[in-house]
Amino acid sequence: MGYTHYWGNKDPSPEDEQVWKDFWPQLVSDAAIIIDRAGVPIQRDYEDTRPPLLSVQEGIYLNGVGFDGYETFAMDPSGSWGFCKTAHKPYDVVVAAILLRASVLMGKAFYVSSDG
Repeated sequence: MGYTHYWGNKDPSPEDEQVWKDFWPQLVSDAAIIIDRAGVPIQRDYEDTRPPLLSVQEGIYLNGVGFDGYETFAMDPSGSWGFCKTAHKPYDVVVAAILLRASVLMGKAFYVSSDG
């Protein structure tokens, strides 16, 4: 077991799904700002050194660089349930900030929890 963050739509009702769809583009945009301001080296995946994927159509995919990476944070446009173990590596601050931003944007439609 590791240091893990969990998230997703609380209630997959049509209303909550619409809330997610309405705010998803803003979250993707805000994720770029969070990454920029965090000052933490980020790449797309553990072995994929391209920049993180921040796409309204495809989702948000990011990880730390080298030994500062662990599991890839992958949030898809549907807002479906997910989790990411960060092992409290430096990129954890980016993951936590994106999840907190999602919670603020989505309100009651979004669930976030953490071992930390």
